[in-house]
Amino acid sequence: MAVDTRDLERALEDYAVLAVESVANEFMVRAKMRVPRASGQLWNSIDFWYGTISGNAATAQVFAEAEHASYQDEGTGIYGPTGERIYPTNSSVLVFYWPPAGGTVFFKSVAGTPATNFWSDVVDGFDGWVGDVDLPNA
Repeated sequence: MAVDTRDLERALEDYAVLAVESVANEFMVRAKMRVPRASGQLWNSIDFWYGTISGNAATAQVFAEAEHASYQDEGTGIYGPTGERIYPTNSSVLVFYWPPAGGTVFFKSVAGTPATNFWSDVVDGFDGWVGDVDLPNA
C-alpha cells in the first residue's frame, strides 16, 4: 500500500487553517462582547481575515478598523498613555455632541475617558481561553 504524503500534508494544512480561524473567530467574539455599543461603529469594525498557510505556519488576523479603537482600549487623557488632560489644538474650546448633557457641549479641556481594555484583556487572557475553543473535527 502506498500513501501519497502530499494528500496528508494538504489535509493537515486545511485543518490548521480551520483551527486558526476558530481561534480568530473566538477572539473576535470576545472582543466584541467588551466594546461599548453607543454607535456600533467599533463593534462593526472588529473582524478577522480567514486563515492562510505561509511556510510552516497557519495564521489568521483579527483586527479593529475603527479609528477610535486604540482610544477605547488604552483610554485617553489622564486615563491614557499620556496621563495628561486633553486641550484643544486648533480652537479655544473642545466641542462635543453629548446627548446625556443635552446636546452640543463646549469645554476648555477634558480629563479623557478610562480604558475599556476590550482588546488588551482578550490578548492578556488568551492562554486561559484558547483551550476552550471548539476546534473543527478532524
